[in-house]
Amino acid sequence: MLKIVSHDRYAPFWVPMISAAVWNVQGLNLRDHQVSVIDLVYEYRLHLVGLLETRVAANTVSRIQLNMLPRWNWFIDYSGPSNRIWVACDDDWQGLDVVDVGSQHIQCCVLTRNLNHHVLLTIAYGANELGLQREFWQDLGHLAHVIDDSPWLVGGDFNIVLDMSEMCVTSGDICVAMEEFRTCLHDTSLLCLPMQGERFTWHNCSSDAKPLEAT
Repeated sequence: MLKIVSHDRYAPFWVPMISAAVWNVQGLNLRDHQVSVIDLVYEYRLHLVGLLETRVAANTVSRIQLNMLPRWNWFIDYSGPSNRIWVACDDDWQGLDVVDVGSQHIQCCVLTRNLNHHVLLTIAYGANELGLQREFWQDLGHLAHVIDDSPWLVGGDFNIVLDMSEMCVTSGDICVAMEEFRTCLHDTSLLCLPMQGERFTWHNCSSDAKPLEAT
């Protein structure tokens, strides 16, 4: 069984059956953000994308999706907090079946049409609060328990890191949260992808004494 986790803010990953990326776009209302998604898809020849923190009102969803990838299939759930996660799939290459929707994740079964193989993909947008993070670790534990021998990929923005070297400064319950994140990965047998590209990619622009930079 292949289990991989990526917790970087922008994370392309490949296995023989799937090419996908998960990206925290920090809003999709701006045209240049939409163009960046299109460029990402074509540069890496992606067949599936997960977009996080889109900040798009429900009445403009269809227009923005058509502007970006008009021939792709989209899944989004505006009935709860998971509307922060969008999933798009090139139906010519991949079939997509959403099998579970939680407050911090969407679980998909992705079928590669030309090989007739499937991969389980969990797209995550984690909470900042320690208590809510613990709920997500429990959700991942449940998913790990019920999946079969299929390859399993987990990607997204977990709002936590594995090591102090991935942050410029510390804040709050970061040490406790990191240890619980490590425990979750161990308990679910998830392996972290190696780092590529720029090490620090985000700053929260805070003016207080605890600015946060993360990979």
